[in-house]
Parts: sequence; C-alpha cells; structure tokens
Amino acid sequence: MSQNKTIHIIVEISRNDRRELTFNHERVAGKQIKEAAGVPLHEELFGIRDEKFQPVGNEETITIREGEHFVAIPHGAIHYTVNGEPQWTTEKELTPVQIMKDAGIDPDQNYLVEIRHHGQESFKDTPQKPIHMHNGLKFITHFMGPKPVSGA
Repeated sequence: MSQNKTIHIIVEISRNDRRELTFNHERVAGKQIKEAAGVPLHEELFGIRDEKFQPVGNEETITIREGEHFVAIPHGAIHYTVNGEPQWTTEKELTPVQIMKDAGIDPDQNYLVEIRHHGQESFKDTPQKPIHMHNGLKFITHFMGPKPVSGA
C-alpha cells in the first residue's frame, strides 16, 4: 500500500452538487472526507460499494479507492438506488414517477422496476402507485421510447 498515492473520490452533497476530492493517502476518516467536502459533521456519510450504501462514521478510518463515490445524506433520510445511482428522500411514500423524476429520468419514456431478493415488481402499468420507502430499495428503469402524440 502506497502512502504517497494521489486518490480522487467523489462526494455527492446534493443531486446537483458532486465534489471531487483529492487525498494523498488511502487511509482516511469519515470526518476528514466530510471536512474536505464541506459537509456538516452531523450529516451521514455513505460509501457506495456494490450498489449498496456503506455507512462511514466520523471516527471510522477506511481505505479509499480511486474514483470511489460517497454520498452525504441528512440525518434520518431514506436511501435507495436507481440504476445503481444513489438517491435519497425524506418522504415516506413516493410514486414511480416521482422516483424517476428525482433521479433525472424521463417518466414519459421509461418505467420503474423494483428489484427484490426474490424477483421484481414492475410499475409499468401503475406509475402513480405509492411505494412505501425504506432504506436499501433498489430500482431500475426500462426505456419504452417516446409516447406517440395524437394527431387528431
């Protein structure tokens, strides 16, 4: 393990604010990552590994990897993924349309599928069905193409 290696990581502060940080060593504490990214220490920090949120405590020292992705989430928020990308909400229920819009995906051209341990649930025909949100949900989207516009 090299201690003089330059390592770049990404810390997502909000949906539109991703910050690239550079460290000169691969062993860092959660507090160091938060401070470098300008994240309040009371917010939660998660590393994204294998499409799963891995909590990183302030005093916890971890080994970071080149290009690794971290997410700062307000305390108590619900975290989930869409197409492997981390998302979070403070809402207890969201519709498939809301989930896709929050993830920057056009719900007019895509539909949402929840990935479960034993199968999948498609929301293709129920895009307004409320989904009870909880930590660890995994969703993917499927492209349907543009909806035809009536010429009548």
